[in-house]
Amino acid sequence: MKKIIQDGHELGNHGYYHKDHDKISKEKNEQEIYQTHEIVKALTGVEMHLFAPPSGAYNQTTLDVAKSYGYQTIMWTKDTIDWKDNDTNLIYERAIKNSQNGDLILMHPTKNTLEALPSIIDYYQTNDFNLVTVSENIK
Repeated sequence: MKKIIQDGHELGNHGYYHKDHDKISKEKNEQEIYQTHEIVKALTGVEMHLFAPPSGAYNQTTLDVAKSYGYQTIMWTKDTIDWKDNDTNLIYERAIKNSQNGDLILMHPTKNTLEALPSIIDYYQTNDFNLVTVSENIK
């Protein structure tokens, strides 16, 4: 995490046990968000402010809990489905298809995503998109 921060990237909260937040109680929502926040803060000193619910699963309780901890809940606009498909070209195609300013692309730390990432970055830069943090994007 420290390397991610040193390289100018932003950390966000994604819950501790990767639960579907729309299916868990208010108390479990609190635990998922708070526990992750405290661990990241202890390890890095960073106070995160963005929460992306696992699987995109959330409800009003999730939004309220996240907000109570100072989080803005965010969602992606493109899903590479890289956790499922081990196909570098398919991940690339999903990441660039119908590109628009403001896209938030969901990717996971997989081997094929790592292989696709340089081409994805090159595509966006070649087509005059600016790569920015999520916070910069949603201002």
